[in-house]
Amino acid sequence: MKETENKKTTDVLFITRKSGVGTEWKLAKEIYEINSTRMRLFEYDSNLLETIKEIQKNNIILFHQPAIYSTALIIISKIMRKKCACLIWDSYPVIINKKRYDERLIRKIADAVENSLIALFNIKIVPTHDFLARYPDAKKKYFFPIIKKKIKKHTRKIQDVTHIRILFAGQINATRDLLGSYQELSQKLETSFELIICSKDKPSEQLLISPNVQYLGHLNDSELRRLADTCHFGLVSMNLSFAGPGLPSKTFEYIKQGLPILYYGPHLQSYIEAIEKSEIGIIITEHLILENTYIKKYQNITSEKISIFESTLKKNDEKSIDYI
Repeated sequence: MKETENKKTTDVLFITRKSGVGTEWKLAKEIYEINSTRMRLFEYDSNLLETIKEIQKNNIILFHQPAIYSTALIIISKIMRKKCACLIWDSYPVIINKKRYDERLIRKIADAVENSLIALFNIKIVPTHDFLARYPDAKKKYFFPIIKKKIKKHTRKIQDVTHIRILFAGQINATRDLLGSYQELSQKLETSFELIICSKDKPSEQLLISPNVQYLGHLNDSELRRLADTCHFGLVSMNLSFAGPGLPSKTFEYIKQGLPILYYGPHLQSYIEAIEKSEIGIIITEHLILENTYIKKYQNITSEKISIFESTLKKNDEKSIDYI
């Protein structure tokens, strides 16, 4: 990171789990790789003593959600009187149809612990303005960019849009409402399409018996990259009744593969504004019909579009993570 003239550089230790393999941990490492020149990444494992020694060496300790996985380290950092910061990209509990998505006692306990830990942080770093309503004491600081401006060249044949291939990769549950997005596409797309689903979770029977749905199960990263090169769009699907702030992380994985976005979900103001202004994708729910000529317009992801997308999310007026 660049050192500013008016801001003294401080030592920042960015802590993440060595064994973390989910989207949150991949995202955290990419944020570090792209943004950092003055912070240091420390991937902790079971060696608590070594981790404590690393915490002791630094002035500011930066964590990321889910904070519950770093409970002990957060408490230790606070006891050692370190300034603690957190990258926030979720809110709990998850609310769908005006009630908790997960009513299990263990989930309620986990949500309470997560929120209690978030309250301990000296600095809360939120990704968009939408999160400030949920976290009113959050600093208006943003940890983007998390996408490298130079994207790889793709060999996808994107000129023919008489039949489009749409990729969905990720979890399948009520928060995604994949069936709802499929039905919306079926009603609005002027052209024929194929929905290719890659997930450890099995889709509903109604999706599985659909002739234009292909379920491939779980694919590793290299397999997913090869598949993405054969597709026209990446589908971001969220339940329309989801309540709360959000910034679908799957968006960034698709963009890195050069895939434009098809978004089906609630009106996430900052996210939708960024998609529309940058033209990196289409908001399905805001169209009566998706014509072939319109679909073709959104086939190319460029570095310029990525820059517009990120700057729109940040509103062009916010300080970066350099100002922790």
